[in-house]
Amino acid sequence: MGEMVIRTNNHPRLLMDVSELPEKWVKEYDSPEEGTFFKYGNQYYSLAEFMTTEGTSFVSKWDGMCGMTAFSCILIRLCEDRDYVVVAYCHS
Repeated sequence: MGEMVIRTNNHPRLLMDVSELPEKWVKEYDSPEEGTFFKYGNQYYSLAEFMTTEGTSFVSKWDGMCGMTAFSCILIRLCEDRDYVVVAYCHS
């Protein structure tokens, strides 16, 4: 496997609750009554989809990761005010 490449524009994305999501996206989640979400690209993601990166050296500056394929994932870093998240795409 090659070196991991992390790409981000460091743009903070607003965290939202379910009431702020478009209705068509709410139907895609198992527990739409609760949760915290953000939009990345044309997709909405739930923070519940992400596992901690604690103890994972190559992404130690990030707070969470969500696998996309066998060789890629999305990384998140919570901003200090906890109302925003910075997102990155990681691949080999």
